[in-house]
Formats: sequence, structure tokens, C-alpha cells
Amino acid sequence: MKVANSNVESPEPGQESPSRSKRSPKRLWLFRLLFIALGLSPFILLEVGLRIFDVGESKESQDPFAGFNARNPLFEKQGDVFRTSRFRGQYFNPQEFQAVKPDNQFRIFCLGGSTVYGQPFHEPTAFPKWLELELNERQSDKDVKVVNCGGISYASHRLLHVAREVAQYQPDLIVLATGHNEFLEDRTYYSLKSQSATEQLARQSILSLRTVALVRRWLGKDQAPDLAPASETRSAPAKVEDVHTRLDERTGYASFKRDPEWHARVIAEFARMVREIALVCDSASTPLILVNLGSNLRDCPPLKSGHKEPFTIEEERQWRRAFDQADALEATDLKAALDAYREAESIDPDYALLQYRMARVFDRLGDFDAARDYYLRSKAADICPLRMFDRLNEVQFQIAKETGTPIVDYRNEIEKLSPGGIPGFDWYVDHVHPGIGGHQRMAGIIAPVIGREKLLPIHSDWPQAERRAAYAKHIDSLPGNYLTNGGRRVEWLDAWANRQRLLLETVPRDAPGYVRQGMRRYEFANEDGAWESFTSALRLNPNSTSALIGYARELHGQGRTAHARKLIDRLAATPQANAPALELETLRATLAKP
Repeated sequence: MKVANSNVESPEPGQESPSRSKRSPKRLWLFRLLFIALGLSPFILLEVGLRIFDVGESKESQDPFAGFNARNPLFEKQGDVFRTSRFRGQYFNPQEFQAVKPDNQFRIFCLGGSTVYGQPFHEPTAFPKWLELELNERQSDKDVKVVNCGGISYASHRLLHVAREVAQYQPDLIVLATGHNEFLEDRTYYSLKSQSATEQLARQSILSLRTVALVRRWLGKDQAPDLAPASETRSAPAKVEDVHTRLDERTGYASFKRDPEWHARVIAEFARMVREIALVCDSASTPLILVNLGSNLRDCPPLKSGHKEPFTIEEERQWRRAFDQADALEATDLKAALDAYREAESIDPDYALLQYRMARVFDRLGDFDAARDYYLRSKAADICPLRMFDRLNEVQFQIAKETGTPIVDYRNEIEKLSPGGIPGFDWYVDHVHPGIGGHQRMAGIIAPVIGREKLLPIHSDWPQAERRAAYAKHIDSLPGNYLTNGGRRVEWLDAWANRQRLLLETVPRDAPGYVRQGMRRYEFANEDGAWESFTSALRLNPNSTSALIGYARELHGQGRTAHARKLIDRLAATPQANAPALELETLRATLAKP
């Protein structure tokens, strides 16, 4: 018989043995995991079943991350081509290019916001399309393919993701035209911008579950949030009364406050993002061209104004008295109105709408230097900055110089073509979006830079007659309601931005104002409305005829000869017009030519 080891202690009654005690926590955790698995098993089986029978796939047609998650690409490979992802259709035009670039193709990707997109129209009249047309006409060595990567409300932060993606698609050139959306994107998408990669991955994994998609659909939430003004794109525009006004929301006008520190941070981030995009291009050995964008100064009042802080009740009373007095005097005595505005300025010089009003008076008095100065001050003081700050323009030129990147100064080009160097509705259809002629001009100044950089052997000149014929052929290919739909879309965008609040500020007060209003209406093929504006201009000043003749020539140059001909015919039949008969007949003969 074996004798038990006397050194081994027996456990006391009711006490577990040491070995059993060591195994107990493990067993406890195993039991817990087992119970959790049993509890989740119905959901796991349901998810597996939904996937097997292909039921419950999310019906979302937009990217729930709004482009901030680099894992959701802009383009999806479908067979032998890449096409714009259906999840990004809310923000981008549908585009397509071959997965393997043909040997004879020169491929350009144009990155930016709604200007690149082509708002208030679409890709067919945005500058990337005109650039493609021009480059194919001015050289025969390569077949040029320009891909429009303009995202509505996209700023430099999200464009960096786009640049990194398209650098993989064998680009020969990337064109970057950005700057208007920096402050809008930072306010609207701050929660998305601040999410970490881990948070985005977790959210993406949850949203990809079929069970979650079914629950969201049942709750009516299986659609992307209203993150940008693009819910209607290629279909008929939404009615204005149905529009969900983004800038009236909690993250809208109320979230925009005078905040110098925030402005400095956004400007610094813009500089960092543009430099990062330049580095992406450099790493991919892809040339980059920057475009310096401009904006509407003359016909765009500031979206939000605010008084200095602190601002006493007595100061506000005195300021309001002077401001209202100036407003009343504008109709009868511009110099007296300016004196009253100066009195208000002495009390609070930083109120953006006051600066706009003063610019307008200087403009009507013919002091264009002072007018331009105050229009720029008004833009800089706008608390809701949806137009590119001058400091952002300067940052781009600084980066271009540092990196040796070519920069196309579209802003300067349009200002040179504008009376007094102050662009308005003659070149922009709203606060920042160029008209069709503006997009053609942008393409026309980018193309020579491509030649100078020896990226393509571009002919030094493109005869005006050939250019006009090419433009006309392309415009004739557009749907009959293309221009009028653009006009309705501008109304929709105005509702989105709630710009109706400032409608009275844009009502013309002189002949040049009515001419510009007519040009804007003509842009959308609203000929009767345009002629109503032109007639008002002629009543105030018969010499407005020269501006209308110049505009008819511009329309002709854009390939819109039929519109130019109608304008001249109506002008010739108007008694108020002060136009030399010989000049009109010569122009009519020119427009009558095929």
C-alpha cells in the first residue's frame, strides 16, 4: 500500500482544489462566450441566409462617408472600364475610361468642386469637356481623354483622397481647381472629417450587414443623408419649394461665426492639402496644373454679416439710423448716400453688407478702384464664406512657386474682361459658378499651358472660325432643355443657400445692372426675361446698345449664334436702341453666315 505524501495539504471542507481554481476563470469565460454566441446565433443565421439568397442589400445610392473614407473609391472597375461608383453619384458626374490606357491616349483628370462638375449645368459644358475638345482639335499626336472628377461641395481634404486614387489610373496630367468649399466642408462635415480610420472601418462594417440594411429600410433610413446640394443631377431639377435648405439647418448659417482662429486653421489645412496633392502627383511622376479660381463680386452680396463685438445698444441704434438713411438716399443722391454709409462705417467698419452697399455706390459713381476694394472687403468679411478668400488665392500661388507647379490664373483672366475689373453676372451665374462662356475661357487658358510645359505638341493658335464651329457643334448636341434646366437648377441652389433673403440686394439699380441681369437670363435661354432686362437698360441709357452688341458677339464666339442673331434682331427693332444702322447690319450679316 502506498503512503500518501504528508507534505500535500488537503483542501479544507467547502474549498476548491488549486487546480480547479485555476481552471474556473477560463471555464467562466467560455460559458460567457457560449451564451453570447447562442444569443447572436439567430442574427448570424439570418445574415448568412440573407446573403445566400441575396436579400436585403443596402439600397443606398450615396456614399455614407461623403468621400472622407478612402476605402470607398470614386471609380469601380466594370469589365474593361472604370465607371463612377453608384455610391458617389450624388456628388459626381458619371464618367468612364478604359482600365488599360490605350497607347495613343493622353489621359487628364480634373479635380475640384462644383465648378469642375459644371454646376448649374453638368459635365457636357464644364471646362474639362471644353479642354478635351480643344486639345483634340489643336494637336493630332494623341487622343486626349479628360475625366471630370469635380465633386459638389468637395474641398481639398476630400480631393486628396481622389488624387491618391486617380494617380493609380495612368494619368498623364492632373488639373486641380479648388478653393471655394474649404469653409463649407469644414462646417458641414466636421464630424466625418474628425473620425479616425478605426471609427470609419467599424461604421463601414456595420452598414455593410444585410440585417442592418433591412432594419434601416424598415425605419426609412436606407438613404444617404442630405450632405450636399446635389440630390437632383441628371433628372429634372427639384422644385424649389421641395428643397431641403442646408444652410438653414443647425450646421448652416447659425454655425458660421466670426472666428479668426478657425479661419487661420482652415487656411493652413488648405495649404497642407494642396501640398499633399502636389506630393501625390510628384510620387506618381504625374504633372500637376493648378487653377486659380475667381468669383462674382459685383452681383453677389455677402451671405451673412455680423457686427463687431462688443456692440452696444446705442451704437447699434446710431449705426442702423445711418444705414437706413443711406439706403433711402441711394435712389436719389448717391453722394449723400455714400456720406451716410461712411457714418455707419465709422461706427462698425466690419459689417459685410455695409461694405457691399458702399462698393455698389462707388460702382455707380464710376469709381471702380474704390468699388473693387470694397467688394473685396465685403467678400473677406462675409461670415459664411462660400467664395474663395484672397488668402487662399495667395496660398496657391505660394505653393506653385515653392513646388515649381504651373498655375493658370482664371480669376485674373475674367477680371481683365470685366468692366472696371469687377466680374458679376456677365461671367458668373451665381456666387462662383461660371457661365458656359466662362468655362470655355478656362479651357482656353489651360490648353496653352499644357503646350508650354511640353506635355502635348499643341498648335500655337486655333482659328476663331474653327473654334466657333467646334463649340457650335458641341452645343447643338445638347438636349433641347439643357440650358433651361440649368436656370431651374440655379433657383434650386439659391434655395439651398437661402439666398432669397438677399434678393433685393441684387435687383438692378442702373443700366449696367440690367444688362448683366439680362446676360444671366440669356445664359439659361430665357430670352423673353433677358429682353425685359435689356429693355430696362435701354430705357435708362440708350448707349447700353454697345454692351448688348458686345454680348451678341460673345454669344457668337461661344457657338450660340442663333441666340446672338435673335438678340440683334430684337435690338434692331427697338426704338430705344441707339445703335448705328450700319454696325447692326454688318453684324447681322456676320451672324447669318453658316
